[in-house]
Amino acid sequence: MAKRKRKPGDRKGFQLKLDKDYRSEAYVMYITYAETGILQAATIDSEVTDGDVFRALEDLISQLQEPEALTRLLPGDTAAADQEPSSETSNGLQGYIQHFILMNLKSIFEKHGPLEAEDVIGVLSVIRTSIKRWNVGMHRRGYLTYLEDFLGQMGIAVEEISAEEAEALGIAQAFEQSKKGNE
Repeated sequence: MAKRKRKPGDRKGFQLKLDKDYRSEAYVMYITYAETGILQAATIDSEVTDGDVFRALEDLISQLQEPEALTRLLPGDTAAADQEPSSETSNGLQGYIQHFILMNLKSIFEKHGPLEAEDVIGVLSVIRTSIKRWNVGMHRRGYLTYLEDFLGQMGIAVEEISAEEAEALGIAQAFEQSKKGNE
């Protein structure tokens, strides 16, 4: 009997897939900064729930899947974009949470170098998975309570600031927009 020639890729069995592990040490600082942004938003607005954070991450991930979205949301070293991330985030509470995430990602990008949009999506997906694991209902704050304790053990504390300090940082407007979006 004649043997059939096999085509590459036709074999059953083990196939090596090299997916990145976004929980690895290379991405820990990016996750930490993004989660710190989430905690900042939740500290300022005590009505933020796990579900709000989950929806904000879902929306941000879908925005980042568009071409050039990362450069639009987190502009580079231009003079106009030197202070804050773009205002093209969602409206309301989701946009408010996204603002803090992007603000902290911009900060870590300046310290440790930027990531590609695919890697930012991977980092945000790790956080989204953590929300699914730790929440006790999307209208509660199980993940946010866990996050506060976890980051506190790492030495990261978030304190509420005054309205004047928020205005000086340029975040008072984002907070007011989130309140209007919820009404």
